[in-house]
Amino acid sequence: MTLQPIGPWWLVAVVALVAVVACAVAAARPGRRRRRRAWWRRGAIVMALAVVALRPGGGPTTADAVASDLDVFFVVDRTASIAAEDHGGDATRLSGVQDDLRRLAAALPGARWSLVGFDDEVTTLVPLITDATAFGGAVDRLRPEVQTYSNGSSPRLPVPGLVERLAAAEEQEPDRRRVVFVFSDGETTADEPAEDSFAPLAGLISGGAVLGYGTTAGGEMRAWTATGPSADYLIDATTGAPARSRLDAAELTAIAGELGVAYVDRTAGDPLGPAVAAIGRGEQRTTSSAVPVHEDRGWWFAYPLVVLVLWELVAMVRDVAAVVPERRRPAGAVGR
Repeated sequence: MTLQPIGPWWLVAVVALVAVVACAVAAARPGRRRRRRAWWRRGAIVMALAVVALRPGGGPTTADAVASDLDVFFVVDRTASIAAEDHGGDATRLSGVQDDLRRLAAALPGARWSLVGFDDEVTTLVPLITDATAFGGAVDRLRPEVQTYSNGSSPRLPVPGLVERLAAAEEQEPDRRRVVFVFSDGETTADEPAEDSFAPLAGLISGGAVLGYGTTAGGEMRAWTATGPSADYLIDATTGAPARSRLDAAELTAIAGELGVAYVDRTAGDPLGPAVAAIGRGEQRTTSSAVPVHEDRGWWFAYPLVVLVLWELVAMVRDVAAVVPERRRPAGAVGR
């Protein structure tokens, strides 16, 4: 068994021992049975907390750590049209983007991933990281823009920021490879759309792909607010009917040509092989020394701990409820 305590193990042990002894002494004193039982319960709570804090685990195990020379930049369209419901039937395009982000990250283990979102402005949602859990959490939290504040957008909006960032990365770490994936439906809605070419990026990357979402028939989209999707669909002001967004494959194909990468029309469930094939695994390698892995089993004790704490809370509420009426009783009154 191994331990990975949240602090010095001896400090956890000393604090727990003192608290348990104090509870045992209080429980040993003469008195009502319910009071003594309450102190034993509190001692059990302390012991359960101590075990959780010590984080016991199974025998030491190891796992091979994978490292890669890849920096992967995922550039994601978050405009209103990404909520259109024409991906694999009536699913949103965003759901397809999220699924592909997870699958691509899993297909490129050991790489560093960055998530960049754009609507009417460009935001770095996740800097370059290797933490798959943190990256997955950011993907789960992806949302379209709030249409109330939308000023329209263009899939070419991220170009200046990407050029600046990739050029800086090239200067700082010239031995690493950088790849860019663009996720969009290609639709341009800004009154004065950005017209920057992606061509300057071609010399800064080693591959990537442009992934297109949506259909030429188009799909309707729900309005999004700060709290989530509305029950109402966006309305086309010129017709009064629900607005429809359509895939602009020609624009996405042009962007892919400027980048020197493939354009991949995405349909729900299709393999991502074409998007990954041009990248390879780079200088991916397995470390010579295995990385220790701790299997935390302390959380097992969280279940009895919750039960004990709830029991204690119920007992406290009951005691308070019994004391309050006595304090409100008029002076000199005699209980029956």
